[in-house]
Amino acid sequence: MNGRAPPCNAPRPLRVQRDEPYLGFWISRREGTLGTLFSLTYSTAAVLLAIRRGHRYGFDIMDVTGLPDGTVYPILRRLERRGVLHAAWEDEDEARAEQRPPRRYYRLTPVGDAAMMEVVERFPALTRLFPADPDPA
Repeated sequence: MNGRAPPCNAPRPLRVQRDEPYLGFWISRREGTLGTLFSLTYSTAAVLLAIRRGHRYGFDIMDVTGLPDGTVYPILRRLERRGVLHAAWEDEDEARAEQRPPRRYYRLTPVGDAAMMEVVERFPALTRLFPADPDPA
């Protein structure tokens, strides 16, 4: 910090009153959304919908969404860190039998399931690409 005040057109930090626990996270009662957990962008919504529909690993998610790896993998890591997704590596022997690297499989957590209501509300056109009933996992 140089001691100077920020320019008047600089964005001001959002002050959020976090006063309501939700599955280990704090959600703003004022906002009433999961926006305090992660940024719900179009790309994030597409990844969440793809996972809900049964696409469980990175390349599969990339194929179905059309998003590049530089978009999908950072979203997956961020959502896992925030507790929206749970991830686990597949058994190496299974991957070796198919002559490929092991896959990291993702699934929605209860927080992720709750986030789906907001995804459907904010991106109704996107939900038509990924029908509501998930494939059996």
